[in-house]
Amino acid sequence: MLRHPDLVRGELDTGFIDRLSTEELSPPVAAPAVRAHAAAVAVAAGRRARAAARVQHTIPTGWRNNRSQPDPLSLTIAGHEVTVQATPDAADRWRMDIDGETTTVVLHAVDGDALDLTVDGLRTTVRATVLDGDDITTVLGGDDVDGVRWAVDSPLGGTTVLQHPRFPIAIVEEVPGSLTAPMPGNVLEVRVEVGATVDRGQTLMLLEAMKMEHRITAPHDGTVTGLRVSAGDQVETGAVLAVIDQDGTEQDGQ
Repeated sequence: MLRHPDLVRGELDTGFIDRLSTEELSPPVAAPAVRAHAAAVAVAAGRRARAAARVQHTIPTGWRNNRSQPDPLSLTIAGHEVTVQATPDAADRWRMDIDGETTTVVLHAVDGDALDLTVDGLRTTVRATVLDGDDITTVLGGDDVDGVRWAVDSPLGGTTVLQHPRFPIAIVEEVPGSLTAPMPGNVLEVRVEVGATVDRGQTLMLLEAMKMEHRITAPHDGTVTGLRVSAGDQVETGAVLAVIDQDGTEQDGQ
């Protein structure tokens, strides 16, 4: 912003920042910064996870005795989607694949959030600080849907890095008056149609799970206003099966 021609000429008013585009306020981040910051977050995230581990503090998160299947780390850095796969070579030394390009990363020293690293043959200090998601379960793919945000700063520049959860987060669909699947299974039979009037306890459909048939019954009197499945469908736990309107007002199914 300080280099913008209008500011250099002194042509300022209270709407100056509002008129600037995102690109003008945040110039593109160079590839070396993206790679260095991705490597720094990979190192910092691993140290953070090990520090919070209740047992086996020396074992890296996602450790496998079969290295044929790497443990990727998914990041978003200044709008770039970056995948990092780190393989330990020795103590504080990794072979990292950063978006298809392999490099050696060495951690020389740690001072709080500051990491003394060598990435792509260049030794530099990168500071990686967690902005939110202080619960360590977010690092392990817990209940934070977005992930962990890091503020990363180095001589190459400053970026905000989003570390995505290791595992997909299941978002439960909540529909007023919905009747949901109690377990994963196969819909064997649907015995009602949209518009049908049902009584509490009436069997609406049959679900096959664990080689047993389970009756899905109406939790209350009402009218079927929605059917989300048909016979033969596979459903997961929590999937919406039907919506029942009770006396003109949709109520939660049980």
